Amino acid sequence: MATKKKKPHVLLVPHPAQGHVFPMLKLAHKLTDHGISVTVANLDFIHRKIIPQQQQGKQSHGTDGGGIRMVSLPDGLGSHSDSIDVVLRTETVQKVLPVRLRELLIQQQSLSNDDEEQKFSWIIADACHFGVFIVAREMGIKTVALWTASQENLALVLRIPQLIETGTINENGFLVDKELPISISEEMVAWKANELPWSAPSEELQSFYFKNCYSKPSEHCSLYHHVIVNSFHELEPSAFQLFPNFLPIGPLVINSANSGGSFWRQDETCLTWLDKRPPKSVIFIAFGSMAVLSQKQFQELALGLELAGRPFLWVIRTNFVQGPGGSGLEFPNGYLERVANMGKIVEWTNQARVLSHPSVGCFVSHCGWNSTLEGLWCGVPFLCWPYFLDQFHNKESICEAWKVGLKLKAEKDGSGLTTMSEIASKVEQLLNDETIKGNANRLREVARESVNQGGSSSHSFSSFVNQLCSNDVACE
Repeated sequence: MATKKKKPHVLLVPHPAQGHVFPMLKLAHKLTDHGISVTVANLDFIHRKIIPQQQQGKQSHGTDGGGIRMVSLPDGLGSHSDSIDVVLRTETVQKVLPVRLRELLIQQQSLSNDDEEQKFSWIIADACHFGVFIVAREMGIKTVALWTASQENLALVLRIPQLIETGTINENGFLVDKELPISISEEMVAWKANELPWSAPSEELQSFYFKNCYSKPSEHCSLYHHVIVNSFHELEPSAFQLFPNFLPIGPLVINSANSGGSFWRQDETCLTWLDKRPPKSVIFIAFGSMAVLSQKQFQELALGLELAGRPFLWVIRTNFVQGPGGSGLEFPNGYLERVANMGKIVEWTNQARVLSHPSVGCFVSHCGWNSTLEGLWCGVPFLCWPYFLDQFHNKESICEAWKVGLKLKAEKDGSGLTTMSEIASKVEQLLNDETIKGNANRLREVARESVNQGGSSSHSFSSFVNQLCSNDVACE
């Protein structure tokens, strides 16, 4: 009598930030589509954000509605975690997550043989979670690193030891010669001093990100059994050629309407509002989950949208504008009344669904990698306004390599402001640039072909699933 093969059970551990949770949950859905059992573990402060209210309370487990088991791990941060600065929160996560993960794995390994399928076969974690990979290796569980940014930025990150050794950057991640960009391939756009993957608004924060996040993959890559990347080969061929064993499985944007993971309640009224606008007419403005503007810059943006004279949908989340003493959100006098018939403002929305709407004509974006992939997937031209980290290099790729967008330029008078006239003129230029729109449409088709059956990412994902299912386990 044949022995029944057990179904593989994979534990997913995302980094606790919106831009990392989104792709991990999309990966979770893709894995369940292939017959793999999936559990996603988040610390309490993230679990509370993404699990519907009726599934919270004293329960530490739940499902996301798609058959994916959600596990909450105690974090000790309490209900005021949002008020803790990013440095303290990151340090806390690095200390607490490996401890709580070890407790979970010990609990799972103590299960009886009757509960064999509940034991974890693999752990897939965000590539920066070095503590998770150390614990997994000690517990004898195979690991996969998910890189949620571009392959080009990963290629640079993995060269950090060599860059330090050659004196290109110092041990705090700063370019020694700020006039000499870093180039690792003639086919890739070089990285300037203020456009590195770990670039941040202050030197202190930049050094922190470099030491605590971006230097870790190169230090701990020997702990990864596999590396998967949320990108596709045709988008970054030179970068993938440098690391042929890394698997491009993106864009992880499919099933985005129901994959979950949003930290904020999504406003669906904007979709009905978009239905009433002409095709390719709406400016969509969204800066992700972390970017902030000064009050002065916020007002310039507001007036620039008014000056453009086009319908616009603007996402303004809580704490998007910073001023003395806290939130500096203040519209110009009479602004909301003047733009009432041309603009709609929401706190948060389903970005992928908005970008796929036929009325959207351009995307004013911070150029986070998820936003970049979603814009490419939908064939929407970009107006680029990066804030920090990898967003700067994404901007260069969008405008210089793929030629599907334009850069917004700041004043050189020391203010650093992007003016209302710059915003309005670039919107008009972008909406009338047939070359950029043609490039965006072509790249849209390439992105979709990559995940279709027989496409490059589809092939990579099938190969990846076969690896997960190789130890006498059953997959569909």
